[in-house]
Amino acid sequence: METTLIILGAIRNWRVSISVTVSIALALILTNWLPFFTAKHCISLVILGITFGVYWLSRWRLGLTLLTKVEEPTISKPVKFLGLSFVGFMWGGFFAMQLNSSILGAIGLILSVFAVGFWYNSIPSRHVSTESLLFSTVSLLSGYSGLLILMGGYGRVF
Repeated sequence: METTLIILGAIRNWRVSISVTVSIALALILTNWLPFFTAKHCISLVILGITFGVYWLSRWRLGLTLLTKVEEPTISKPVKFLGLSFVGFMWGGFFAMQLNSSILGAIGLILSVFAVGFWYNSIPSRHVSTESLLFSTVSLLSGYSGLLILMGGYGRVF
């Protein structure tokens, strides 16, 4: 109950409201213009809008802008591996469901690592080592492979 009240209070904030409104408007526009843009794409887009709004709100409450550099916390390799494996489990399944292929799900995870690496190297101007990108890729794919094993096979490959 307390979590629900916190979420409702966050939605009252204009940063989250603007993010949700823009994502809903974008989903409506894309639905009307693109015939393949279905309800699951709209829901995904609105969830991403809510996520961005909550991220924006949390940084504002800490007194930071969206692009302010913050010091990275020190996290041990086993904890990073477990966290990234869980993310790979969830996002890999999401990519596989959206793209209707288990191989395209893995490719989506790999491309997301490159996208995040590009973001960190260009926008906030932080250097990301090749070793870190490789570690992240292997961790994400290990979580995704766990999902494929639990599914009892590889489902639809192509």
